[in-house]
Amino acid sequence: METSRLDDLLKGIPGFSISDGIISFNGQIVEKLLIDGVDIAGTNYQILSKNLSASLIDKIKVIPNYSENRILGIIKPSGKVALEIELPSEFKNKINKNI
Repeated sequence: METSRLDDLLKGIPGFSISDGIISFNGQIVEKLLIDGVDIAGTNYQILSKNLSASLIDKIKVIPNYSENRILGIIKPSGKVALEIELPSEFKNKINKNI
């Protein structure tokens, strides 16, 4: 299977599934897709997941009990899941909301 884009890469990782562009992890819908900790796509991350080249991805982290307020997320688990995509160091700070 070719893994040219993020969604192709995720399909090959156990626990992930994609249906109509919506990413799920272990049956739970992924609420947010963060790039180096920044939410550049909001809830419309499908465009990003279909177009982000897998070659730009260094690491993928699943964030359980995701909350935009990290302190609140520790105190009151949200039950939401987010993904954080880490870029290789040579690409950090080069992607912004204008892509």
